[in-house]
Amino acid sequence: MINDIVAIIWRTVFSNGLSVPNSSGDLVPSDQEYPLVSGSVDGLTVRNDVPNTSSIGSSFSDPEVLPGIRIVSLDGWDTNLRSYFYAADDFDRVNDLAQQIQHSGEINPLIVGLDDGGDPYIVEGLHRLGALIMLKKRAFPAMVVKESSDIYG
Repeated sequence: MINDIVAIIWRTVFSNGLSVPNSSGDLVPSDQEYPLVSGSVDGLTVRNDVPNTSSIGSSFSDPEVLPGIRIVSLDGWDTNLRSYFYAADDFDRVNDLAQQIQHSGEINPLIVGLDDGGDPYIVEGLHRLGALIMLKKRAFPAMVVKESSDIYG
């Protein structure tokens, strides 16, 4: 009974959309923070293919992929393309992708990693992120990945 009460308190405290404890007590991203996609995100149809998933094994020692494709808000992300790109070729590629995305109305999900503090970063899809920023989108679809164990200590 005490364990049930503690679990309810923990879920209530952390149900603010940030993180919730799993059965081991580790904080994990909640469905409020990264809700599941249901067909489209910010007016774009989400394609089924997630490019470059092999990068997950290269970027994480013990990856845990949140089930399904998630909606990631651009709130809090740097929207200055110069923060991500320096080469003219990159800006050309971002511009071309923005035009393709706008014309097709479709987007392949990006891959977002969560650092040990829960902050998101792009594992795969930085040019797509740049295109979405150019198109003034407010959210994007992504496969969300984190380390499943504490490899740092």
